Amino acid sequence: MLGTTRYASAAGLILLVLIGALVDPAAGASRASAVSTDMAHYRLNEYPLPTPSSTPYAILLGTDKNLWFTERTGNNIGRITPGGDIQEFPLARPNSQPTGMVRGQANNIRFAEYGVNSIGRLLYSGQVSGEYPVAGPTGGGPLEITKAEDGSLWFTQVLSNSIGRIEGGSINPRVTEPISFTSDVDPYGITTGRDGKIWFTLRQANRIVRTEPVTQTAAISVEFTLPTANSQPYDIALGHDGNLWFTEYTGNKIGRISPAGVITEFPLPHPNSGPAQIAAGPDDHLWFTESLGNRIGRIALSGQPIEEFTLPSPDSAPEGITTGPDDTIWFTEASGNRIGKLTIKLYVYLPLVGR
Repeated sequence: MLGTTRYASAAGLILLVLIGALVDPAAGASRASAVSTDMAHYRLNEYPLPTPSSTPYAILLGTDKNLWFTERTGNNIGRITPGGDIQEFPLARPNSQPTGMVRGQANNIRFAEYGVNSIGRLLYSGQVSGEYPVAGPTGGGPLEITKAEDGSLWFTQVLSNSIGRIEGGSINPRVTEPISFTSDVDPYGITTGRDGKIWFTLRQANRIVRTEPVTQTAAISVEFTLPTANSQPYDIALGHDGNLWFTEYTGNKIGRISPAGVITEFPLPHPNSGPAQIAAGPDDHLWFTESLGNRIGRIALSGQPIEEFTLPSPDSAPEGITTGPDDTIWFTEASGNRIGKLTIKLYVYLPLVGR
């Protein structure tokens, strides 16, 4: 059972108390058609997006305590409050295809624009305050993005098979490519480790890469090949244990790699689940989306157990995932065109004072 069990120092009957506001009151046109589903130990809320077929992709918790997300084909940046009110902010350039997001400096959000080969800066008012072209003669195709310890932004570039870097706080930031590959390795997910190193996946090369930034234009990298062949490592995230956790899209596993490079793989219960994005949860677990399996999963730091929660709407294709306020898990449904919220039900057992 999810949640926490507490005991009072007295004998007697056991009282079951359900904690938390598990019903979202309907308010605002943007969530008038929201769907709530009660399950054994959690409640799922799904919020349809105003723009049809917008393909929501990444999602993160802002410093303003709202959830922000990208709409890849909708060409919007979206904001949803913890209560479910949605507002969309259209991007000025057509076919920008916003993808990965990360918190920037000075209360802003940085996001990748795959379609126009730029890194954007978004204020919490919803205004885009800057867009910066990335390096690369053929256009980099920026996909995922992370913030380094020095405030710089590092991002994967699928089209140019490279890793880009952009200065974090500058008005006119310098953009460089500290790492490039000569073959089609498909750099995909990227994150920053507890040790300050940059970690990213090479989907076609079947490797995880650990990079230590040296200068703005150079870095030292070590590559680790996965035990499972052709597993297509997809996303990667820092866990509460200091290890890096990643998804294997075709390998159908969740992987863990230590800062020293020791890899352990954990098979998923169902075949062909298509594990996509992964994030550290509020409960010392890693939470992940199963794009093909239409499920949300979570895995303990020990690797077991792995639990899965099936979405009620078929073919929703859950993609991005993050931790929200009040111990909630938020995710995007790329094909379902919805934002989902998973609220963990906290049960408390209180023995009553003896008669």
